[in-house]
Amino acid sequence: MRDRRNRSLEKAQRQPDPGPITVQQTTVTQQGWKGPLPPPASLAEFDEVVPGSAERIIRQFELESDHRRALERGDAREHRRDKIAGQVLAGLFALGALSVSAYAISQGNTVAATVIGGATVATVVIAFLRNKKTGS
Repeated sequence: MRDRRNRSLEKAQRQPDPGPITVQQTTVTQQGWKGPLPPPASLAEFDEVVPGSAERIIRQFELESDHRRALERGDAREHRRDKIAGQVLAGLFALGALSVSAYAISQGNTVAATVIGGATVATVVIAFLRNKKTGS
């Protein structure tokens, strides 16, 4: 056993020196950002690669913001219009139901007048209370 070790050691000593060992290290860096615009340092780097690109990126952000606000204004306008239209139609329905109730009273049919008028008034009161509770 000892002979075998000595032979391996002698063989290793006879081999030529491989020279200096080179170690290579690779580092991977990933960057990102949250939000509509990159950080100023990234904008500066973009501008170095493509001159004027930082201004184009900011301009695109401004155009997109204007577009989004215009859409939101339109949605708000439509919401107000729908809400007003609903209130007007509900008011017309209530007036119509109360008119039918008044006509039923004039014809001597108080039971029908009470049911129609009471249901109309109850519905209007519930709608107002629900609207007050939600705050809209």
